[in-house]
Amino acid sequence: MSEVMDKAITSRGHRIAYLTWGDGPPLVLVSGQMQAAEDWVSAGYVDLLRDYRVVAIDPLGYGGSDKPHDATTYRLEGRASDIAAVLDAEAFDTAMLWGYSFGAMQVEAFARLRPERTRGVMLGGMVPGLNAVDRRNIGEPGVAPFDDEDWAAVWRDSMPFVPTELRPAWEVRNDLRAVAASMRGSWEPHPADGGPLPTPLLCYVGTGDWFWEIAQAMVVGPSTAFVPLADHDHAAAFRDAVGVAAVVRPFLGAHSGSPSRAN
Repeated sequence: MSEVMDKAITSRGHRIAYLTWGDGPPLVLVSGQMQAAEDWVSAGYVDLLRDYRVVAIDPLGYGGSDKPHDATTYRLEGRASDIAAVLDAEAFDTAMLWGYSFGAMQVEAFARLRPERTRGVMLGGMVPGLNAVDRRNIGEPGVAPFDDEDWAAVWRDSMPFVPTELRPAWEVRNDLRAVAASMRGSWEPHPADGGPLPTPLLCYVGTGDWFWEIAQAMVVGPSTAFVPLADHDHAAAFRDAVGVAAVVRPFLGAHSGSPSRAN
């Protein structure tokens, strides 16, 4: 296994933690709601991506990064600044960016706001092209358990797909008030909302996610591709690292200069 190193920077006055490993073209990973960079490691992505210089970020509010309770700190343009600050720290002029679920929303926003630093984007477990109204309409009905700091309701009503064995660790490392603030911040518009999708773009969604056909319909135009992951729910479309890597690596190879082989 490639050595995994813990690092951190300060962006906008907040600590942003991240992990690095591998050697090759730059690849940035951004994890989803209540996830952390360590989840890419535990799911098995390290050896599958060892021929890239991987940076896996703990977004503000998650993992080892700071967890403020002010929703304004979580606006997507601020999150894009955090990603850019990590790229600067690692001396990446440009990178491929890969996000899952809520991390994919952040990656899409970064690609829209900083296209000159984006070689390509891989978006898993989300619907690309949502505007601020869409984001609010999807997210607002589910925020109450986080506001109430009610873990039982989070698992029952908002995130039932998270495997039971992972839940204790997630409860320890997450602050539900920070998660609620993060959700609200993402509903605000940013200067590059709207317009065509950033390209080149690959989107993949498990067919067990209720929105997979909506995502498929949104991924249109040149230099875009959509791959449904049959019989995968939201958790499996992240945890199945081997299956996901088989989908993603050809796209990575085509746009980053690295071999397209699947491991």
